[in-house]
Amino acid sequence: MSSQTKPTLIGAFVAGALALFVGALFLLGDGRWFSDKQEFVIYFPESINGLTNGAPVKFRGVPIGEVKGILIHYNQSESDLSIPVIISIDRTHLRDRKGKTSVDFTDRDDLDKAIKSGLRARLDYQSIVTGMLYIDLNYFDDGEPPRFVQLEPKYWEIPARMSSTRDIMDDVKRMIKNISDIDFNGISAHLTGALKQAESGLKEMDFKGINARIIKTLDGADALMNSPDLKKAIAELDDTILAARDAFASVRDTLKPDSTLRYELDRMLQEASGAARSFRQLAEYLDRNPSALITGRPEAPKQEKKK
Repeated sequence: MSSQTKPTLIGAFVAGALALFVGALFLLGDGRWFSDKQEFVIYFPESINGLTNGAPVKFRGVPIGEVKGILIHYNQSESDLSIPVIISIDRTHLRDRKGKTSVDFTDRDDLDKAIKSGLRARLDYQSIVTGMLYIDLNYFDDGEPPRFVQLEPKYWEIPARMSSTRDIMDDVKRMIKNISDIDFNGISAHLTGALKQAESGLKEMDFKGINARIIKTLDGADALMNSPDLKKAIAELDDTILAARDAFASVRDTLKPDSTLRYELDRMLQEASGAARSFRQLAEYLDRNPSALITGRPEAPKQEKKK
């Protein structure tokens, strides 16, 4: 019985030891033993200040890897001052939900085709505020030929291109300089002087006197409109116009229908009637609004045209 049990215990012990060994390899190797990753080198012909180990590598904005190492000089000619950067791309991030890959940079042939189609690496800002950079992989159709730097094919190389970060920083510096050139002290002094002059002018204005004169003028206009003499003069003028109209009418009736003088009298009668009507309307309006003698008649509101 014990002889049969020993092989079972030994087998379980061996299986457990293998499981622990595999787990240790996975943990200590940060999963790299079972991951589908490929390392590449990129030589940037500009400053990479702001790029750090672990910075994202993105393809058209989608994270597919990270920066693994930044070197000063590696596998390049002595005269070449490009900065080599080692990146790692995880192939699983290039697959869709069905496990298929439309672009596979971890395949040599697919990478060469992508580079011929304009695939380049460039630096871009994660945040302009912090100045942190990431590596952007994308296609560019400006016809710029790929630039390969490494002397021996130790890594698969993705050609780099000048980034827009330098242009952005130049624009920011230029904007800061323009702002610093503005004479804010002079502008503030001019505004302060203008406000003081306005304040001094307002203090010198006799608002009480102006208000008193306006009230006095309105009271005078009101007294004028309510004056019995003015009302009598208006009534007499109205009677005079009516009497003249009646006189013209009497003369008109004595003339022949086709007489030129009768035509002229007809026109004069119409004008006299219109003048009398307008005068009465004016007198009634001034009686209701005596201040109109000073302020004038308000403009009628404009009507919007119907579309």
